[in-house]
Amino acid sequence: SKIYMAGLGGLWEFDGTNWITQVPPGFTGNIITLEVANGNLICGGAFFASGGISHLMRFDGTNFFAYPSFSWISTVNDILYFNNELYVSCASNSTISVDSTFLKLNSLNVWEGPANFIQGTGSAVNLGLVAYQNDIYFIGNSYSLNKLVHDSILIVANASHIISQALVFNGDLYLNGPSLGFPVCLSKYNNGVITALTGTPESITQIAKFQNEFYAFDSYRLKWNGIVYNRAFRTDGILSLLHGSVFFDVNTNCIFDSTEGFLNNVVVKIDGILYNYSNLVGQYSISLPSGAHTIDTTFLPLLVAKNVVQSCSVPNPILLPPNSSTLVDLGLKSTTANDA
Repeated sequence: SKIYMAGLGGLWEFDGTNWITQVPPGFTGNIITLEVANGNLICGGAFFASGGISHLMRFDGTNFFAYPSFSWISTVNDILYFNNELYVSCASNSTISVDSTFLKLNSLNVWEGPANFIQGTGSAVNLGLVAYQNDIYFIGNSYSLNKLVHDSILIVANASHIISQALVFNGDLYLNGPSLGFPVCLSKYNNGVITALTGTPESITQIAKFQNEFYAFDSYRLKWNGIVYNRAFRTDGILSLLHGSVFFDVNTNCIFDSTEGFLNNVVVKIDGILYNYSNLVGQYSISLPSGAHTIDTTFLPLLVAKNVVQSCSVPNPILLPPNSSTLVDLGLKSTTANDA
């Protein structure tokens, strides 16, 4: 399996070792959004390529294929494959009606407008698409959540924050966006009602799901309710965090002193198999199941640091309670006065 990412200059592919760019011949522009349909990757954005490719193309893992063109469109902002049909939300260089910017590819391979009215605005520019409970919903960097009803896009609910992202998780539609002064930027929608999630950080900028867990990413917050998360929050209350700082213990007293410095790129080996590296300011952190764990070794993977070792032992095993944050600082020392 491979990881794909939309980006500047094309489609980025990661095979587990290297990132490479996948583009058709003659490609110019940028890919903005991706969708999976029938085992193929659908790419949308503002781009052109040989073979009649314009703003939208299909990638089967080897080759790229064109879709019917829409000359009035400047950018494909979002793609949704819903009930075996392909929908796109687009932008135009001029103000045009919703039936020309929210489009569906019909059985005749022709683009058609499934809606001719959008409540609250005259155009459908920059609408995001999401499928929820067998309906299509729309978000558009406003406070309103919209829904496709027959041939119209209608407002079904309003949030206390701007809605810039939507994610379906465990039967609810989660909504995220800037709070603009209101202390909540995450809500969920169900049965026609948007409920603000008041027990969450107010600076969440991205939400995602992975292996049946919900993740929220904060733009700056490292700690919430006394637990260090390093800007990434998850719903699983069983896993815990082991974290701390790695420093050069000059006087070997096993305590960080103000005259001592932090060490980056230090390898922290846990339970014999898990590795973590300290960052530029000497911090390490790793999410682990609750229970007993062991810090086996701590070392700098550099030839000039071959004599740098851990200055003091840590209290192994380390017991991590469920949904906790445990701090263990690690001091290093040099066993020689001069290393070469």
